[in-house]
Amino acid sequence: MHAANHPITVHLQENVWKVDPDAVTQGRPVWLLWASPDCRHHSKAKGGAPVSRSVRGLVDIETIPEEPARPAAPLAVAAQHLREAEAIGVEKRLTASARAEETARIVASIAGHEPVCIWCDTDYEAEAIRAAIPEAVEVNGKMTPDMKEERLDGFSTGAIRILLTKPSIAGYGLNWQHCNHAIFTGLSFSYESFYQAVRRFYRFGQKRPVNAHVVMADTEAAIYDVVQRKSGDHAAMKTAMSDAMRRAAVSHAQMQSYNPNQKATLPTWVAA
Repeated sequence: MHAANHPITVHLQENVWKVDPDAVTQGRPVWLLWASPDCRHHSKAKGGAPVSRSVRGLVDIETIPEEPARPAAPLAVAAQHLREAEAIGVEKRLTASARAEETARIVASIAGHEPVCIWCDTDYEAEAIRAAIPEAVEVNGKMTPDMKEERLDGFSTGAIRILLTKPSIAGYGLNWQHCNHAIFTGLSFSYESFYQAVRRFYRFGQKRPVNAHVVMADTEAAIYDVVQRKSGDHAAMKTAMSDAMRRAAVSHAQMQSYNPNQKATLPTWVAA
């Protein structure tokens, strides 16, 4: 996924001690070094705990190369973050039922037969929501592709009013401008996941403001702070990219006069 999203980035699935920075960079400047644990065993973005405690060789210590391979911005997800994510994962499990009950209260407050999409991140959150909202129709990863398609299409056409699913399943590529009520039963550390999930409703043809409710315990405020910070970074990055494109367009703008010197001929089938 990272390689697909960042094709000009060099991705190394290796212990930091086994990488030769000079050989990898070949004298080119390094703007960012991001060192993280093996995503098969731990994902801070999902707010979960490490699956295997035996994997510790990737990021416990991050070495900073000297020039010319020294990065302008070194970042690391280190052991401290592993402990923080594990604690948050435990907290999210403890508050799952309370968050599901608050989600049910929000659904009950929505007037009429308005469609509602409920987003969750884990199976235990989905289980708690199903118990609190029996009429919610779930789409999860254990279902066959045909069943997923049938239920997602049912929500799109209005046959299903309350959809329960995860951003990892339905957070991309779907157009749900018929719906303007989204409820997040908690957040992960992934701003992209939150952004894409909200954007399922901000589509062409949406005529109403989109209400995105985020249900969180006060002990999970750290996740919200991270997502908000990433949102600000995203806005700043878009502004900087627009400014850079504007400067590039001005610096490379060239006026070329058009002096046609050949007669155009029409094919016989057009002329006829």
